[in-house]
Amino acid sequence: MLFEPRRRADTDFIFIAAYNASARQLRPQFRFHYAGDLPVYATSAVYNTNRQESGSDLADIRFADIPWLVDELRGAETPLDELAPFLASARTQPRLVALGYDAFAAIELIVQSAADQPAKWSGATGELTLTRSGQIRRLPDFATFERATPVALPTIELPEIPGLLDVPVSAPQAID
Repeated sequence: MLFEPRRRADTDFIFIAAYNASARQLRPQFRFHYAGDLPVYATSAVYNTNRQESGSDLADIRFADIPWLVDELRGAETPLDELAPFLASARTQPRLVALGYDAFAAIELIVQSAADQPAKWSGATGELTLTRSGQIRRLPDFATFERATPVALPTIELPEIPGLLDVPVSAPQAID
């Protein structure tokens, strides 16, 4: 009896939580093990903004990232361009700078918003929603690699789900 190698039939996609260099090593392994046709999703760590890539080892990997970086892929000017002369970390740590930018904006919004009304705004890290329970939810932008070049994917609109923002979150109770 001859064994014919094949991949599992119950796998719909592959998710990798790896930095750029590791992802470049994993992608060829998927092809070798007959999983080259599965969609591959990754965290933003797969996109190294400080390094030009070569080759096609990252081809077709889809990843979520902050709008500031994805908008740059679309050719748009971003606040990173304005911050770079004043803040060196704007180019070396853009995701951290964007988080601080949104945190500062969220403080003002939380103070001004009514407690029973959810609020939505376009932030540096994504589409942000302040829920009735005080949580901030984030929808990032998405991109993919065409060969080694990151390319922005079209913006998606999620349908409104009734009651999604109404879910109460219970606070931890003190134990006596």
